[in-house]
Amino acid sequence: MCSLTWSQEYFRSVIPRLVELLTPMAKASSAYIRAASFTLSRMITAEGSPRHHTLVSRTLFHLLHDPVLLITPDSQSTEKITASLSPLETIDIVQTFLTNTDPAPTLVSTTLSPIATSLYALLGTLARMNTADPTLRVSVRGLLLTWGRVVPVEEAVAILWACIDGQGGDWTVDISGSVRRVEKCV
Repeated sequence: MCSLTWSQEYFRSVIPRLVELLTPMAKASSAYIRAASFTLSRMITAEGSPRHHTLVSRTLFHLLHDPVLLITPDSQSTEKITASLSPLETIDIVQTFLTNTDPAPTLVSTTLSPIATSLYALLGTLARMNTADPTLRVSVRGLLLTWGRVVPVEEAVAILWACIDGQGGDWTVDISGSVRRVEKCV
């Protein structure tokens, strides 16, 4: 039991630091970005201890998925206090992570499938807005196209039906380009 507590502390300390290297604000060299991406991808593959795999996956995907899956707080100060990433930062990090790792279909699927419906809804919002950042639109479209190429057919069909059912949430983009997931309007 003691080693589990130690490993929890270790991974909860190391994983956010590795993710931080993938942010544009870190201004890390490409060697560090590749190393961080490689390390994270190896940590979440099913090799090694299943207990560590579950712990690492939960910690990493909490950081990468929650900003896209959960309602974005109104205040940026609240967001920074909780040390969570914004949806834009998360999309940048996921894109950097996937472009700097080996193109393993299971890695792409496990990283993007849980957020695919949200990305699809965001892409729809960006497509309807003439003033939306075209780079963001291309990034989201690229992530979805990559996901669509590697995901198993059954999984893709289930997720696409979820998109049709509107399970991706509602998104808003303000005049400054800030992207937020908001509560669904009924």
